Amino acid sequence: MFKARKCCVWWVGLLVLALAVGLQATPVQAAFLPSDISGHWAGSQIADLVEQGVVSGNPDGTFAPDRTITRAEYMVMLNRAFGFMDAAEIRFSDVDQNDWYAPEIAKAMAAGYLSGYGDGTVRPNTLISRQEMAVMLARAMNLTLSGTAELERFKDFGTIPDWSAAACAALVGQGFMSGYPDGSFAALDPCSRAMAAVTVDKCLSQRTIAYNTAGTYGPETGSQILKGNAVVNAGPLTLRNLVIEGNLIIAGGTGQADVSLQNVTVKGRVIINGGEVGLNGVFNEVFMQENDGALTFSGEAASVIVNAPTRGAFLDFTSGHIGRVTVAAGTQGTRVNVAKGMVIDNFYSYAVLDATGSGTVHTSYIYVSGITSTLRPDRRVIAANCQPPTNPEVLPGGGGGGGGGGGGYTGPTLGAISVGGIKPVETGTMSAPFLLFDVDPATLYTTGTAGLNTDVSYEISSSRIPFFTITGTAGRSDNLTAMALSLLGTTPNGGSAADGGVRGQTLIDFSDLTITLTAGTKQTVYTVRFV
Repeated sequence: MFKARKCCVWWVGLLVLALAVGLQATPVQAAFLPSDISGHWAGSQIADLVEQGVVSGNPDGTFAPDRTITRAEYMVMLNRAFGFMDAAEIRFSDVDQNDWYAPEIAKAMAAGYLSGYGDGTVRPNTLISRQEMAVMLARAMNLTLSGTAELERFKDFGTIPDWSAAACAALVGQGFMSGYPDGSFAALDPCSRAMAAVTVDKCLSQRTIAYNTAGTYGPETGSQILKGNAVVNAGPLTLRNLVIEGNLIIAGGTGQADVSLQNVTVKGRVIINGGEVGLNGVFNEVFMQENDGALTFSGEAASVIVNAPTRGAFLDFTSGHIGRVTVAAGTQGTRVNVAKGMVIDNFYSYAVLDATGSGTVHTSYIYVSGITSTLRPDRRVIAANCQPPTNPEVLPGGGGGGGGGGGGYTGPTLGAISVGGIKPVETGTMSAPFLLFDVDPATLYTTGTAGLNTDVSYEISSSRIPFFTITGTAGRSDNLTAMALSLLGTTPNGGSAADGGVRGQTLIDFSDLTITLTAGTKQTVYTVRFV
């Protein structure tokens, strides 16, 4: 008994995701640019910072780029640029808690880039010099200070104080600061608003910001764009309401301390080397390596890869959508929970794992024996020589499956395959064998051979519009291909000749076809393409 029905089917195949890093920033919202920066030498950098919410104009709509900037005003710029939000107790004699800049000074102290003067003051209203700007910025970025050789090119090198020289050299070496046309560095000169903006913008565009102190970073509301990469070296630590243009590395130095991302977008890769990590937001690729901690995930991601060959990991997918989850070969002791409300398009298991949960997995690809699972994937693809997951009674029959032959698992297989007397020009050896036929679109096909090694129920699905699925049963004495082609020729959407034959163009139009064979709990999927 054969029957045909029109339905949508899930495509079978392996998808390689190409990840792009270093994308240009997209402003969270449109910003009104100051009226006096057009044509200015720092105009584009100032505009960039305005769009990122780091700086703003004056009430009259200007920015006054050539005006000097105070130490307190520069702290506001750095705090906004780097997302510093934690506050420390203020003990400077010249700062009152009611001063407008008091909260910014508290943030600067907590971030570790402000220490004040020996007399107990911080001098917030004093104009900031180029050397003071360099010291604050080098500390904020956690730059490594290693000598002053980079300053020897400047004719006034000997006038740069020892306490600031290493910081100035570090910024010059990174290309964040430069000298004047006359060959001087002018470390003691006051800094203009334009100069400060250009320096900060360069740092945001090229930096790798390091979070070396536990705390909370990022604005309480809204969103802050961080260009470049970020590294987390401490915990417990929270990043919130951030857009990271590059990669985010959570280093092994965090130990078992919590690292939490709340409403964070990472356009590069998230690389997790240790710790208890919570991800909430939008991500490209998440890569766990050498991790004996846990990952709690909610949000969206193109890919999550677990590669922990010497340790186990626990992945708790609570809600959202992931394109592909891969547990790499050699990974040991991985436990996965897919909660209700979570959707995973493709789940690839190359290592033994324990999977639980009631979430949605569209296709599960299984390449090893010994997996335990209570998940109910829409479709299973089980590799040759592999046992299905234990607890098979809770897994749905039909759709998905694995190749057969040899070892502890022999699944249903096709043999002696041809169409109209033309042999496949290519056959695959993966768990979902790929069969490629070269056909003449003008030829009418009504014959074909494909033997079976066992009695099966089968499902044949098209991957192109019009979608359809043909289901039925066949025995080892039946010719599955001839039967399927004949039925295809009589389906309402077959597009075949009036006599029930199937033209080559129809086969090409329906490619790829997916043939799923099921014999008990053992399954095999073939992908067939006509070209």
